Amino acid sequence: MLNRLYSWYGKKVVITVALLISALFIVAIYLVLTNGSEDVTIDKPAVKSVSIQKVGDIGFVSSFESIGTVEAISEAQLQVEAGGQVTSVTTEIGKTVAAGSVLATIENSAQRAVLLQAQGAYEAAVAGAEASGVGIDGAKDALATTKTTGVTTFQNAFISVDSILHNDIDDLFTITNGIATGFKLDGQGQASTLNSERTELEVLIKAWGTAKNSATTDTVTKNLANAQKDTLRVVLFIDTLNTIVTSQDTGDSFTEAQKNTLEATLYTARVTLNATLKQIEGAQTAITGATTALEQATIAGATNAPSASSAQVKIALGSLRGAQANYEKTIVRTPITGVVNALYLKKGEYAAQGQKAAIVANNNGLQILTGVSEADSQKITIGDTVQI
Repeated sequence: MLNRLYSWYGKKVVITVALLISALFIVAIYLVLTNGSEDVTIDKPAVKSVSIQKVGDIGFVSSFESIGTVEAISEAQLQVEAGGQVTSVTTEIGKTVAAGSVLATIENSAQRAVLLQAQGAYEAAVAGAEASGVGIDGAKDALATTKTTGVTTFQNAFISVDSILHNDIDDLFTITNGIATGFKLDGQGQASTLNSERTELEVLIKAWGTAKNSATTDTVTKNLANAQKDTLRVVLFIDTLNTIVTSQDTGDSFTEAQKNTLEATLYTARVTLNATLKQIEGAQTAITGATTALEQATIAGATNAPSASSAQVKIALGSLRGAQANYEKTIVRTPITGVVNALYLKKGEYAAQGQKAAIVANNNGLQILTGVSEADSQKITIGDTVQI
């Protein structure tokens, strides 16, 4: 009995030990796999939710992002069309101006003179056509008038150039018997060239003076062409002198005040010569127009064709329109009604051709200027209603 009991307990002990060893082996494997880490938390899977909506409430909305610039729908960026001194500014920043209003005016005495001549030629053409139908006599009178005016223009041009040459430019030279013997400033290596050019200009102005005294309507066309060429030569000479004066160093022998005075003198001379060139060009245009009108009138008189008289008037009208266009280039007008958002001109200053003059915009109407990619462009079509 005791032997059986021992044997049973012995088996129980062996079985218990075997179970204990198995448990320790499992724990050892777990520790190796987890590398002694902290307790591992297993996340539960997220629970998806579903909501019910009407199709009409969802809609079909496409959207995209784009960077743009807010600007006025109606805006005019005005520029100076003819260079010159600003003689008037009639508005200010922030002021509302109507379409066609004059914002500023550039010096335009020459353009006004040409316009006046063109108006006279046109009126003469109209009067001649009405008086005789053909108007040969009227066209001859108009041509004679323009040629007489051309002679006066030629003589006045000489006076302007002669005065500038002897009263303004000669302050920079030593002149002996009409020959420039010395340039008074640092010529920067050009003194010899400047002296030579000034001497040649003296010969030129003397020849011009002789031609002025003997000028007639028969030689006016040739005289005006020579006057235009000679004036341009003096203009180029002044530009060279101005560059040299501007680059001069100042000191005891040549003060800053003297430099400023010379620069102002040369600038005024340049403006005067520009006006002289405009007057010469205007006289040439008037003579050409009147000559063409006479040719047309002569044709009409020979063939008794009334259409030639109309052509004469149109030619004069064309010259008038051209003169008006040149005059308008000296006036800065706003083409739209709006607010002056920027104004770049000041009275008395020189404005160059192409320089910004003003910006006028309708500030009550704005738009966004932007661009979209090819992919985004598929989301919009012309006529869509959009929300920005």
